[in-house]
Order: sequence, then structure tokens, then C-alpha cells
Amino acid sequence: MSSKLFLLLQHIAFLSMILFQLEPRVADSNKIIIRCVDEEREALLTFRQSLVDEYGILSSWGREDGKRDCCKWRGVRCSNATGHVKVLNLRTSDYEFARRKFLKGKIPLGTQLQSFNASVYAGNLELCGLPLPNQCPNEESTPSE
Repeated sequence: MSSKLFLLLQHIAFLSMILFQLEPRVADSNKIIIRCVDEEREALLTFRQSLVDEYGILSSWGREDGKRDCCKWRGVRCSNATGHVKVLNLRTSDYEFARRKFLKGKIPLGTQLQSFNASVYAGNLELCGLPLPNQCPNEESTPSE
């Protein structure tokens, strides 16, 4: 009987250890739960700075207290277990597309953003750069081999 109790306590300890590792981070004394990974939030904010967002499409993105959890930003979905960004969807809505409300600018090189499929940016006719096929203005074309 004591071996069964020992095994039960082992399982409880193991599960507790896992749960504490997956616990969301709490920021500041306001007890704001932030699930997103800091580096990924900063990469997304850097990306946002490179764009022209005349219509506030990405207005939910920011460093302010109420906006720091990138998992709650428009177009961003994160893993519940890890907090890593797993989906980025910057497609325009039909409403925005009909009113020509697009994001504009170049997707920065050397970021994780090129790993997303071009469909992530669909409807934003004035975005350019990899992974999109449209070339940015003032960019030299790459000679074909």
C-alpha cells in the first residue's frame, strides 16, 4: 500500500512540476497575464514599425500595459501551452478590402516573418518583399539564372 501511495505522490509532484512550468507569466504588480514570448512580440512590433498602417489595422499591437500580450493582437494566435506565435493572419477583411484599407510597406528581411506563407498577407495589395511575389519600389530585380 505504501508503494501505491508513493507512486501517487510521484505523479502529483510530476504534474505539479509541469503545471508550474506552463504557467503564464505575470507582468508588474497589476497581475496582467502575458502569454506571448518577449522576442516574438518584439519581432512583430519591429515588423509593424516597418509598415504604413493608415487605418489602424494593427492598433491592438503595442507595448502599453493593455496591449503587451501579443497573443491577443489582431491576426496573431499563440500556442496555449508555450505562448509561441503559431499563426499570423494579416489578411484584410472584405469590408477593409472594399474600402481599400490596406497595410503598406516592405516585410523586413532577416526576420521570422518570411517563414510565414504569403497567404498570411492576402488582400494587402501594397505590401511587398519576401515571401510575397511583388517587388518593392526602388528595389533592384534579382537577375534570373
